[in-house]
Amino acid sequence: MTPKGKLQMRRGFHCIALAVVHLAIWFFSGSMAGDSQVYDSHALDEFFQQFANRTLHHPRTGVLYNITLPRRYSGIKVSVVRMRSSTFWVRGIQLSPFYIPPRVILKPNVKTLGIMYQNLHNWSSSYYQVPGHRLVAPVVGFMAFDASKPDGVGTQMLNLTVTGNPIMVSFHPNRTEQGNHTVACVKFGYNGTVVLSNVTSPNSCVVQGQGHYSLAIQIPPSSRGKEEGAWRWWVLRIVGVVVVIALTGLGVWAIYETVMRNKIRGMEEESERGAPLEITWVRRSRMPSASMLRTQPVLLEHDVAFS
Repeated sequence: MTPKGKLQMRRGFHCIALAVVHLAIWFFSGSMAGDSQVYDSHALDEFFQQFANRTLHHPRTGVLYNITLPRRYSGIKVSVVRMRSSTFWVRGIQLSPFYIPPRVILKPNVKTLGIMYQNLHNWSSSYYQVPGHRLVAPVVGFMAFDASKPDGVGTQMLNLTVTGNPIMVSFHPNRTEQGNHTVACVKFGYNGTVVLSNVTSPNSCVVQGQGHYSLAIQIPPSSRGKEEGAWRWWVLRIVGVVVVIALTGLGVWAIYETVMRNKIRGMEEESERGAPLEITWVRRSRMPSASMLRTQPVLLEHDVAFS
């Protein structure tokens, strides 16, 4: 093959490779931007608990500590408070949006308990979702632990039993997303269950124990149709990518065949300019072939021929 032909072949392969790379980047970047991935909420709770135990050193009882989280959790608020169980029984506690009334029984009964409060803010939909609904308020939650040891918030989770007034949680919903839709209280259970209930007062919910809570509205059927249409669009997009990759493969094969034909044609032209060669067929390819003629010996003048 001539140097010019090699250069053209390299340019052709480079153009095809660049096209495939750009297509892959476009597809995967669009997939990452369009997907709504749900992360593990249990792993998040365990991380917050372990991180608080590592960062708190001899915290004072009755003082609320705001935990400074790593930068990758920017926007999430976590607070921790330690208190004596006797004080908790007599007074209860007001912990940001949660009001825990007196006369709440701890199981097992401990001397000191730690309460962790969470507000996921803009991370809410990444860890909690309600089928057929949209969250209109951040997901908030609280958990109680055995804090008998002097450091941290504790490790063993406690069960709370309400004997008097219920636990209340108040929200500040997004009015723009809420619109004129009916708002429902949402409780996210530890086993993955989702329980919907009516609001008791404007933007307030009655809860029976620790966990994660929010407000949600039902998605109209038209919006669901749009989501299904978006899903169909992604299917068509994937099919289109497969078709483009297949056409690219055919283009590569066509370039390869063209290069090989040009190479054989060049060999034929070279053979025609030199000594004539016979033509033989190898499978479906036409190849030049030299005749099998043996060079005859020639006697020199000073050689003696023996009979």
